[in-house]
Amino acid sequence: TSGEDRFDYGAGASVQYFTDHFDMKETAVMGWAMVGKHFDGVHNLSATIRVANYNRNHALDDLGANTLLYVQPSYIYTSGNFTGKLGLSFIGDKYDGDSKSKVYPALLASYRVADFFVPSIEVKGDTEVNSYRKLAYDCNYILPGLNNYPYFLNSQKFMNTYRNLIVQGAIKGDVGSSVSYNFYVFYSKIDNLSFFINQPYSSLPSAFTPVLFTNNLGATYDDGELINVGGELRVDVE
Repeated sequence: TSGEDRFDYGAGASVQYFTDHFDMKETAVMGWAMVGKHFDGVHNLSATIRVANYNRNHALDDLGANTLLYVQPSYIYTSGNFTGKLGLSFIGDKYDGDSKSKVYPALLASYRVADFFVPSIEVKGDTEVNSYRKLAYDCNYILPGLNNYPYFLNSQKFMNTYRNLIVQGAIKGDVGSSVSYNFYVFYSKIDNLSFFINQPYSSLPSAFTPVLFTNNLGATYDDGELINVGGELRVDVE
């Protein structure tokens, strides 16, 4: 319906196919659907469901498909200069016979004090898929097939990254008609953050001293915390 009350819905699907010169193949099939209800001009209730499935050929990964299910309900309140969001993100991650479930907050508060000063804070989490396509674009020198070559050491299997907590505070605003800015502080607590490392190579499985295979990098993962401080200033010149 039109006006202050309306009902929204949508759905979509996509397919991604990725291969390299070494016959490593990955197919990702994704679909989503959402429903939402706006009422009284200030309230918005919505729910989104997403499914993603990553299949890799045997040469790349013989552990089976990685399937993720996302269920994300939320409530948004907007009145005057204030915007607030309360939500949750339920994510199920199944791979190699192992299933993990994550529940993340999805919270946001923003208030326009003036056009030149709009503070906000956001608290959320996410599960990031480290697909072969993503890793290959992040680093063009990764080992073909990562760790599936028997004499390449240290490169681990595909592991998704769990951003268990993301907290971001920001201020932004417009200074006149031609100047705007946006500054932020970002903190994240992470499990399985992906890294790329120099890859030892041994010509024989029994060799005790591997030599460095310097033109390829392996993927590895570690837990940690990340803090980013950044911003941008925009000036429009006519």
